Amino acid sequence: MDLHIIIYPKCNLKCSYCFYNVNSLSYKKNKLDLASIQTWIDKSNGQIENVTFTGGEPTLHRNFLEIVSQISDQVESIKIISNGTMLTREMAESLKQYKAKIDISLDSITSNLHEEIRGGFKKTINGINIAKEIGILSGINTVLTTSNLDQVDDLIAFARLKETKINFSPVDIEESNSLNLLSLSLQEKNSLLRKLENYYCDDRNHYFKLFYLYLHNNKLPNFTKCYFSLRNIILDSDGNFYPCYPRKDIQNSCLGSIFNNSFEDVMLKLQEMKLGSCFKLECFGLYQ
Repeated sequence: MDLHIIIYPKCNLKCSYCFYNVNSLSYKKNKLDLASIQTWIDKSNGQIENVTFTGGEPTLHRNFLEIVSQISDQVESIKIISNGTMLTREMAESLKQYKAKIDISLDSITSNLHEEIRGGFKKTINGINIAKEIGILSGINTVLTTSNLDQVDDLIAFARLKETKINFSPVDIEESNSLNLLSLSLQEKNSLLRKLENYYCDDRNHYFKLFYLYLHNNKLPNFTKCYFSLRNIILDSDGNFYPCYPRKDIQNSCLGSIFNNSFEDVMLKLQEMKLGSCFKLECFGLYQ
């Protein structure tokens, strides 16, 4: 199983579409500590193979590097999902030593647009450059909205220049919002799909098909089972486990607590949930 840890729920940027900023998810008080995480992973008897640290912005955690360094001895790999603004050369060197990779979020290579959407453009680009130079850059994450569609080709070219992949996800925001991709004309949707098809045509064609179904049907595809939860669980900053990010605020979706429940307890509760066709926009990027 892969464990996704929301190690620090708050962020130093203000993305206009952020789950937390648009109230689709709520902040949870940070109760996690290194000892509890280590003990729980250790008692999983090797069942936790990979860990992803996310947030908020995980690098803001005051003990971030210490936590990564200690957990790295217990798992096969570590990934950091970050905005890149806090990444220094020293931090990147340490992450490489701890066999960690980093995905950095970038919504435009035009500074004005990125500043408008997220903020921190210069620091983000600097973080990407450092990660590439040190050898820990594993990807660039881009949220697609109606405001940055003209950036798709340039973002793909930028990712190729940095010799990394780019992960596109549709913005998760109400349909009435003008940033939502469903507000595009048919011509605009087809133009976007052609660009994505050209990029995803090789090893991630399944992901392009999700985009195609979503934009052409004007609704999300249905799944008979949740493929993400077959291999992943979420550990929120308050110490509670969930089958995925969107279910953090859904009643009766908690799988247990890191302080009170074992790996076996959490897995049993996950199996009992029998998750089915609850695919949401927030889920999109998880299937890349």
